[in-house]
Amino acid sequence: MKTLASTVMLLIAVGCASPTPPPTDPAVPTPAATGSAGIEPGRPIVGTQDGLTVGAVFNRGSVEPGGTITIDVTVRNDRSTPAIVAIGTCGAPATLYADVAVPWEPQGRTWDGVAGEFKQYALTQGFGGGGVPANQALRVEPKGESCPVDPGEVTLLPGETNSKRLTWTAAIVDGVPALPGPVPIHLGLSYDRPDPLPTPDCNPICGMRMIPWKSLSADGAVRVDGIRPRIVTAGEALDAMLSDPQFEAWLPLQPSRTWSNANLFLQSMPNGAGIVPAGATWEIDLFREVGVPRNWAIGFVDAFSGELRNLAFCNNPCDR
Repeated sequence: MKTLASTVMLLIAVGCASPTPPPTDPAVPTPAATGSAGIEPGRPIVGTQDGLTVGAVFNRGSVEPGGTITIDVTVRNDRSTPAIVAIGTCGAPATLYADVAVPWEPQGRTWDGVAGEFKQYALTQGFGGGGVPANQALRVEPKGESCPVDPGEVTLLPGETNSKRLTWTAAIVDGVPALPGPVPIHLGLSYDRPDPLPTPDCNPICGMRMIPWKSLSADGAVRVDGIRPRIVTAGEALDAMLSDPQFEAWLPLQPSRTWSNANLFLQSMPNGAGIVPAGATWEIDLFREVGVPRNWAIGFVDAFSGELRNLAFCNNPCDR
């Protein structure tokens, strides 16, 4: 178990949040229950600071690929005064998320020329969802029965507890099971914002403002064990796109010095939309706009079969 203390800045809209009554859920585990070192799958995560204790208790420590784990997230106020805490994941009184690895190995075949250059460019400089490196683990949050659009905050009276039960699915994206192995879990509590709140910047109208909260974090893990379907890796998805005759003809039309960005990430869209096909796919994008009018190619490779499902080009130039 590892805990960290710091100050965080939360960006919130100008307005007021109303406290919500705490549900009656399991109590917060005591710090002694977590042990003193290491991350053990399924062990309760707990952290305490400034008279507040935050904890997460798992109904089991391991799960099959695509299976679910129930997690009780609880915050307790042991102070003699009220405490204000920010509402986090899906209405819980804290944030909770897992770092789920993306399928990266094996990286597939080796290509010569501009095809090989593009593959290396996408694997080493491409971006995943949210603008993070394409090989970085995905932040996957659990879900609850309801998730407020405007989470706000809650006030805990002395001795009061606030809890919420969440369900985490061992999946990379919907329908794509997580890879076997340990999955890091991160728990965070934001509390003690300034009171009164900082004055918003209203020039000429009021907008967003940065609110400094104190923070407490703790780490744990669950384990994914079992047989999963064969999932196409990032390199294999690139191979499928590079094997397409249309992309093969388009790629060398402009040199690599014109490349401005590549995206490479798994996604899942049940019904499809626009150029995005239904189901789980790797999206592969290449944008060229350095010294040339903006143009791009976007492909979608099935996450299980490795089939190139759709390939779109824009050479107009393109605004998107």
